[in-house]
Amino acid sequence: NLDYEDFKEIIKTSSVILCGCGIGTYEYSLKLLEIILKNAASSLVLDADALNLISKNEYLYDYIPQDTIITPHLGEMARLTGYSISNIRDNKVDVAKEFAQKYKMIVLLKGYETVITDGNYTYINPTGNSSMANGGMGDTLLGIITSFAGQGMTNLMSAVCGAYIHGYIGENLSKDLYTVNASDVIAQIPFVMKEFVK
Repeated sequence: NLDYEDFKEIIKTSSVILCGCGIGTYEYSLKLLEIILKNAASSLVLDADALNLISKNEYLYDYIPQDTIITPHLGEMARLTGYSISNIRDNKVDVAKEFAQKYKMIVLLKGYETVITDGNYTYINPTGNSSMANGGMGDTLLGIITSFAGQGMTNLMSAVCGAYIHGYIGENLSKDLYTVNASDVIAQIPFVMKEFVK
């Protein structure tokens, strides 16, 4: 049993919060997400079931802090916007920018040539390839982004740099591996960070 008052204090004092992976879409999940949105005093990253809960409970938009990072794939973006997946795929930049401007969020729309935008500045990530298309890759990307945000990087740059480094590692590994797993990427993070941070 979770003490909600203690949970609120943890949320208020955290430097960055990632929510959504594996929380489900139950009433309990909705209550947890609502507490996080109302009490987060720091960087916030939302994915997976957090986005699914928001798409079903639009009142939550009123509580989402400005510059929150969301990382939907095409299906999640379709549920958030009401657009078809094919429409989003054909108009990724416009859809992501429109959503970011409307809700004052940072949108990282995952997929081939991932789009990252705050509605004003837009980046197309050039790294990554199809060898990375398997389970756990999205969670690995989230971990990198959340780590950067927790170290004081702006939310927009956390998303941009996280996507780039995640894809860069995958590309390098795919030179020797037919399929790149999330654990392969995670193992390379400290070495690639050493390469970039000199």
